Amino acid sequence: MPIESSLFFAPYSNEYAEQQEGLSEKSDDRNWYKEELDTKMGRKPKERTATSIEELMQDQNRYGIGKE
Repeated sequence: MPIESSLFFAPYSNEYAEQQEGLSEKSDDRNWYKEELDTKMGRKPKERTATSIEELMQDQNRYGIGKE
């Protein structure tokens, strides 16, 4: 007997199919739940800036990294 015609399994399979459709929309963005939690907790993403190699080398010299 097909699941769709079953009186017992049809509601469960329909509900499962609806849940899977809802999950597929959110699964496009793998970290959607982290973003939701951050917005609920009032956290904002860190602003990032591009760093050139010259700036990286200056920072290493400033903090003494790479000196033996």
